[in-house]
Amino acid sequence: MSKRSPNGKYANLPDETLLEIFIRGTREAFVELVERYQGRIVNFIYRALGDFERSEELAQESFLRAFRKADSFDNKYRFSTWIYTIARNLASNELRDRSRRPTPYTIEDEDWATVGQTTDDDRGANAGDPERILLHKEMKQFLEKALGRLSDEHRMALILKEYDGLTYGEIADILDTSAGTVKSWVYRAKREIFRILKEMGAV
Repeated sequence: MSKRSPNGKYANLPDETLLEIFIRGTREAFVELVERYQGRIVNFIYRALGDFERSEELAQESFLRAFRKADSFDNKYRFSTWIYTIARNLASNELRDRSRRPTPYTIEDEDWATVGQTTDDDRGANAGDPERILLHKEMKQFLEKALGRLSDEHRMALILKEYDGLTYGEIADILDTSAGTVKSWVYRAKREIFRILKEMGAV
């Protein structure tokens, strides 16, 4: 369970209200925002890059930039859209740098679709079903390879829609495009992943 601010006085306030309180000089309000979004931002960048250590660093940088530029926040947007946009920009810069010095996309410790989560099914498999464990790990590898072969735009759109649960409109704001384009990218990403999985004999 995440730690909460003293007496939970900020726990039920909207994100944008917390940011206003922070801008007026109360740092505790920003701490609450970090606690709300840190895990989600780390996981988003992780799924985009396939590098957990670097994802933690870029997530920290995302919040640092938000901390420093809080006065520039445009209140016509949601805070969640803003922090995801900052994270997307940093992840995109990292991917652009990597295109000049290729780094393999790999997620070593967790299933890319359920980072940091352990389901009852997983616990059951680990308890006494070696064949299921092997199948689970094999599918994880297939999914990693398939996700890594998507374009950066398609991969981020798919992650934000299917794993962060954002709307097409929110994703459009984050990726600086139209909702219709995002919908097309998500559709194409799903179709491409299925094609790659079929090509690899995974489905």
